[in-house]
Amino acid sequence: FCGFLVERAHVMDRASLAAVQWYALDVATALAQTGSSLTGLSKPDAAERLARLGPNRLTPAKPRTLLQMVWEQLYSIITFILIGAAVVAGIFSEFVELGFILAVIVANVVIGVVQEGRAQAATQAIANMVTADTLALRNGRKTTVSVAELVPGDVVLLTAGDRVPADVRILEAAALRVVESALTGESKAVEKTPGAVSANTPVNDRTCMAFMGTFVVGGDATALVVTTGDDAEIGRINTMVAGVKVVRTPLQKQIEHFGLVLSVGCIVVVVIVFLVALLGRDMDVQDALKVAVSVAVALIPEGLPTVVTITLALGVQTLARNNAIVRQLPAVETLGAVTCICSDKTGTLTRNEMTAVSVHAGAGDIVYQVTGTGFHPYGQLQRDQQPLASAEAQTVRELLLPAALCNDASLMPVISAEVQTLMRVQSLHLPDRAAHSIPSAAQRAASSAVAGSVDSDSTAVAAAAA
Repeated sequence: FCGFLVERAHVMDRASLAAVQWYALDVATALAQTGSSLTGLSKPDAAERLARLGPNRLTPAKPRTLLQMVWEQLYSIITFILIGAAVVAGIFSEFVELGFILAVIVANVVIGVVQEGRAQAATQAIANMVTADTLALRNGRKTTVSVAELVPGDVVLLTAGDRVPADVRILEAAALRVVESALTGESKAVEKTPGAVSANTPVNDRTCMAFMGTFVVGGDATALVVTTGDDAEIGRINTMVAGVKVVRTPLQKQIEHFGLVLSVGCIVVVVIVFLVALLGRDMDVQDALKVAVSVAVALIPEGLPTVVTITLALGVQTLARNNAIVRQLPAVETLGAVTCICSDKTGTLTRNEMTAVSVHAGAGDIVYQVTGTGFHPYGQLQRDQQPLASAEAQTVRELLLPAALCNDASLMPVISAEVQTLMRVQSLHLPDRAAHSIPSAAQRAASSAVAGSVDSDSTAVAAAAA
């Protein structure tokens, strides 16, 4: 018994969990390694592991402070030249010139910081809207658990339409197919089985594993959570991406080069003007220096930073109207400088959602158009761009009925967060088993008669759900 406790404490260390090749272990060994069973963990055990191992959450990027955002806006050769010119103008009491230069610098900083702050707030608001739950076994019973509260050793139930909540070892599977495009880039669904594979198998060939962030597109499975958060495969990628050095955009590089050339030119001109004024015009040192500084300030394009910032801000507003969030202004110019995009289609340019757009009947001679977008339950069935008559709608309904009956998808209404919470905590009262018995032929006939009175709009909804 004591030996078991020592072994369990050793295995439940995060580092040791991440080092295990779970795909090379059989089901019994994987359960033993995590100190779990086919009935899952007890609630106290899950709570203890959660406190010790931490939540199932990827480490977010550290938000930039206000000081960092201000420095990012000031970090420019042209801005440094303007600041230098402002200092000199202040020394020689050129307060009008000083005020104008400072106004330009402040306007540039304010516009950039406000835009980045808005983008960060919008991104955080979207992240806060997403609350993910999954079905797990706790105390041997099915329980809805927040994805963030999953721990190694939890047993989760996966079905078509689910997002895999953590890296899991498949325990039991029935025709399970998972799309791993988010991890491997391969859009084709992968068949998953409980059988172990050999050690050191590449990620895309680990058929007994399902990975965090991937989608179940078919079948059902019972799976064992083995790694969570940053220890998952997608977490390792997230950690590597977070360490990538930020590259300057083409516009930033061009402005830096222009600023460097301009600064060298200003220095040369200032020196020449100062020497001419001092030696050629017999001015004293202070007057000669004033003339040289005035020429230098005149050479500096004070309005350039403001013009660039306003132009980029207008581009950000255009993208915002098209539901695109831009965190940093220079990213707008980077998008405009792109000449070639090499990208996988599914899940990147598209949403990986297949919906019916037409129904072919009568040996393909008759084509019905299905209107509506994506999974939204709005649309019609039309023929030649016209709504269907009642009789024709009934015919199409008979065509779509087998597809609807053979489909395990469901169309859920949008409900508030309070109602969702109530549905999770309230006990579920099941009706009598007789209510779930197979309907008789007379009942089916009556149901068909009632269903036949549905108009073409409802038929279109049934087609979209199918």
